Amino acid sequence: MSAAAEPLEARVARLERELAGVHRRLARLEAEPPTTAQEAEPPAPAAGAAGELAQDGLRGLPALLGRTCLVLGGAFLFRSLTDSGTLSAGVGVALGLAYALVWLALADRASARGRALGGALHALASALIVYPLLFEASTRYALLAPWAAAAALALATAAGLAVAWRRSFHAVAWITLISALLVTTALLFRTRAPLPFVLALLLLAAASLALAYGRGWRGQRWLVALAVDAVVLLLGLLRVLGRAPAEWLGTGPVLVAQVGLVAIYLGAFVLRLLLQGREITGFAVTQTVLALAVGFEGALWIGDDAARRALAVAALAAGVLLHVGLARRSERRFGHGFAVGYFASVATFLAAEGTRVLLPAALYAPLWLLAAVALAALSLDGRRPILQVHAALLTLAGAIASGLAVAALAALASRDLAAWPPLPPAALVVLALALAAAALLYRSATRSGASAAAVAARLATLVVALLGLGGVVARFAAGALAEAPGADARAGTVAAVRSAVLALAAVALAAGAAGLGRAELARAAFAVLVVGGAKLVVEDLRVEGATHLVFSLALYGGALVAVPALVRRARPPAADEPPPARS
Repeated sequence: MSAAAEPLEARVARLERELAGVHRRLARLEAEPPTTAQEAEPPAPAAGAAGELAQDGLRGLPALLGRTCLVLGGAFLFRSLTDSGTLSAGVGVALGLAYALVWLALADRASARGRALGGALHALASALIVYPLLFEASTRYALLAPWAAAAALALATAAGLAVAWRRSFHAVAWITLISALLVTTALLFRTRAPLPFVLALLLLAAASLALAYGRGWRGQRWLVALAVDAVVLLLGLLRVLGRAPAEWLGTGPVLVAQVGLVAIYLGAFVLRLLLQGREITGFAVTQTVLALAVGFEGALWIGDDAARRALAVAALAAGVLLHVGLARRSERRFGHGFAVGYFASVATFLAAEGTRVLLPAALYAPLWLLAAVALAALSLDGRRPILQVHAALLTLAGAIASGLAVAALAALASRDLAAWPPLPPAALVVLALALAAAALLYRSATRSGASAAAVAARLATLVVALLGLGGVVARFAAGALAEAPGADARAGTVAAVRSAVLALAAVALAAGAAGLGRAELARAAFAVLVVGGAKLVVEDLRVEGATHLVFSLALYGGALVAVPALVRRARPPAADEPPPARS
């Protein structure tokens, strides 16, 4: 070894001895002699109480709990001095709030030093001081007006969430949000001034979404969303049932809560998809349904005519915007995935509800069917089954709203012609459009791998159209032919007409199966034959006279022969068969 290297070796040895001495002194101070170099290093900040317990064990927990008890004891000391008159209410409340903020700052400091359990207990102590204190300052001491109390709650919550965000401290977020939810809801009903606390709850909803999207903390958004949904639903029920005096729970605050619920959640989901390109989650779907049911439908229920019209116009505009803009943009970004279905569903619902409120049934029912025809035309490429589902739903809703469904079912089921409801003119328009929608859906791309949703949508649309057509034909035919004297003669004519309608429907479905290669049409044809056979037993054989029975049996027998023959000619389309050419 060279002489030049010897001094360097001596210095390294001296540094090692000094470091060993430092380690021994730290071990004596902390009562934890380190066994390895890793144990002597300061721990990284833990994400929660479990992290600190894993690092330090349970030996430090009694001391932390004792410190928390002392903290709470100091808070009760301020309250005792205030109750005894030693301190005025204003001074006592101010000292209590300052005391709570000190412990929140210490929670932030403890988290920065990696003491997660200590920081969580400090934050819990701060919340147990500040939120009950704000409640009592607003109720018992009457120091804060409702708007001031809501503002103070918002500031305290913002401070707690700022610590949680800054230190990625999940436990502090839970403590803050739960405390704020409880006290805000209590003050909403206790102060009889709901509007400021409704706004505070909506801010909590927005904050929980920000934490979920910014920090990935997804549990709080469920808690806050369900709590806000429950409060808004309760406010709406109290208003509708008249269980709350109008002087403290008017229509205005309830409408603000309902509309704000829809705007925050639906707006957040839309912006998240557009700006961040994220897929729609189960939470988004669930909360969209709840927000639309509790918020939008609740607002339509309790609002006056002007409020209902304003909401309907906004819903119609939002539905058109989602259909025209958002669905196309999400389609370009995600393909034909779940996001397209989500936005198309929301858009269809909003547009349908908007037209329902703004227009009479004689106008909005045909509009729904026009929309169904448009959606069916857009789905001709076979790549968007969700549009076919919406076309089927709109067809069914339009048939019910226009009176077509009721009139058709009466003509196909009721024996008393005089009891048949009138057929509105709009029902005939709806019937024509329903037939057009069904024809377009069955012109869509024929693929062997068609989804079950698309098959069900096509079949449902066709069933609605055929029921409507059969009911209208039976209605006019029975009215023209049932003029013979005697109730039995009229009943026999009606029965024969219905048998003819069912037989022709079965043959038409079988012909469609043969021409288009749709297996569901063949199954539907046999189902109609089963219904026709049951009808012969239940109705035709029980009506006096044999003339009508001759026609019924002849038609049903012909259908029994023709349907299997036509179905045997049907062939399933090849997987690579191109879609039918568009005219």
